[in-house]
Amino acid sequence: MKILTLALLLQCSYAGLIKRSGGISYIFGFGDSYTARCFNISGVQPSQFNPMGNPPDDRCTSSDGPNWIEYLTTTYNNSLILTYDFAVSGGAIPNSLVDQVMFQYEPMYSHSNHTWTGDNTIFMIWIGINDITILSSLYQNMSDFNVTLPPRFDQYFSLMENLYNTGARKFMFINMPPLDRTPMIQNYTTPIIQNFAQGVSLFNDVLLPQYVDWFQGNHSNIQTTIYDAHSAFNTILDDAPAYGFANNSCFNSTDCFWWNNYHPEGAVHQRLAKQMVTNLTPLGW
Repeated sequence: MKILTLALLLQCSYAGLIKRSGGISYIFGFGDSYTARCFNISGVQPSQFNPMGNPPDDRCTSSDGPNWIEYLTTTYNNSLILTYDFAVSGGAIPNSLVDQVMFQYEPMYSHSNHTWTGDNTIFMIWIGINDITILSSLYQNMSDFNVTLPPRFDQYFSLMENLYNTGARKFMFINMPPLDRTPMIQNYTTPIIQNFAQGVSLFNDVLLPQYVDWFQGNHSNIQTTIYDAHSAFNTILDDAPAYGFANNSCFNSTDCFWWNNYHPEGAVHQRLAKQMVTNLTPLGW
């Protein structure tokens, strides 16, 4: 009975979608606290008048308000978008991304009678922040990202193959923000700050571009884009007052860039979402 009820909820949410020719109608999101909204696949599903589904508010975000994926869904688009946000606070590539893809998305939304298509859906993935944190010298006696990070990318893009096999054809990947500039990491010693910068650099400058190129090269029928969150953060942090923030280090105040010592304020998320439209337009946004 529970499965039947959930199936009816899904059917109703799809029926509520106003169809349009071309363009994007769906987002499937994966990631960590920078993306999470505590979406429950057993709860109210996204629909015409409730495009994010559940929960009904932003109580679960790490931004003291809407986050980037919600701004894309409700503000920076030209028509109705239904968003299924599987991201989980604390999520890392092993275990959490596996769960999001294989045990949340696949059982409920990749079935053969789904109404989303490869043409009208974008899969958006922002994950790796917790992987870098866990693998850093903050938690490891000997931190060598060159050894520990590539195996996680193998698993990351193995899961992208899973998505591809369910019909996913449009992907936006988001790189790492400058974690070394967060108030939390700035509070540590110079070697730890430098270690975080090294991990972020390896992720952004080497591994993510290489794996996206490999993924694209293996599938001529997909479209991919990488949104450069790192540059977007640095642009503001380099001159925070020019963007309406008190400085680049304070947190827990509405005039601060940071909501807490590791997560940006909602105003930052809004700016990111607005910029992402440039990346998304070639994908049909």
